[in-house]
Amino acid sequence: MGKAAALTAADHKGIPLLAALDEALVAVLRSGAIKLLRAEFLRADGSEAMLPKLLHRQELERMELERGICVFLTPEEAVAALRSLRREVAGLTYGWASPDHP
Repeated sequence: MGKAAALTAADHKGIPLLAALDEALVAVLRSGAIKLLRAEFLRADGSEAMLPKLLHRQELERMELERGICVFLTPEEAVAALRSLRREVAGLTYGWASPDHP
């Protein structure tokens, strides 16, 4: 079975309209105000032992610095993923039980 062709803006009239909504998100991704987690980090062998629960952003950033682990996409990678039209960005939100534990 062949690989599906990548979508282009010409494939659906709504794509340019939806992509225009992304421009505000692109700006904050470029600034680093919002960071995207690297899926490969979350799926890597041993990741559950290293990250048994979701940590605060500051703790994840510290992990990157201290251990040299790539936890987040770079701003350039995040923008490219958002604009890829291949559903490379997903959002997950949930309430934490307390300020210290999800």
